[in-house]
Amino acid sequence: MGFSVSSPDRPAGSGFFHPATPLAAWLMLAVMLPLWPWPLQLAAAAACAGLAARRERAAPWLAARRMRWLLAALLAAMAWSTPGQALWPADWAPTREGVLEGGLHALRLLALLWCMKALFASRSRQTWLLGLRTLCWPLTWLGLDINRAALRLWLTLEESERLTGQAPPRWRDLWQALSAAPTAGPDHAQGDEGRALTLQLQALTARDLLAWLVLALALAASVFG
Repeated sequence: MGFSVSSPDRPAGSGFFHPATPLAAWLMLAVMLPLWPWPLQLAAAAACAGLAARRERAAPWLAARRMRWLLAALLAAMAWSTPGQALWPADWAPTREGVLEGGLHALRLLALLWCMKALFASRSRQTWLLGLRTLCWPLTWLGLDINRAALRLWLTLEESERLTGQAPPRWRDLWQALSAAPTAGPDHAQGDEGRALTLQLQALTARDLLAWLVLALALAASVFG
């Protein structure tokens, strides 16, 4: 799978901000969330869940259900590895501090996932690929292919969003899929290699630069505040 780009322009209906701006905000959120006090983390997670539910009502629940085992493993690892006060008098008991810290870690992970689902539902996949390509632009100073880097990141995010946005398959469906004979055909054989995207480059505007400045100030306040 690959893509090509055309001359810079702002196509009609592309949104208020350049697609790189909300992606940068999502990355800033990932950095700032652990630095905030827990009430603010809860508020941010609730806001992200509301944004995801606004696009699709069952999206927060489906994402949490698909991630439940990872969240449970994260909570257990923190509960039994963080020093603190035991929940009950036993040598093997988890600590209260570990349970709280594990719960906050799981909450932050869900908040970022819900925010990503809200972003992916607001615009097309090609738009977000353009945003990723813009964010990867500094990699050209290192001699890297930003088209390839952006495409790999986009495919990773797309697969993550797909896996966390569907209801878990039933065992009967999985068995039928594994038992079915493989299909052979030109479309099936080509796979993603036969797919091609053409992106129309979009210039950053004054609104985007102002938003990036606000994000930088918020990050500085979270780190040094």
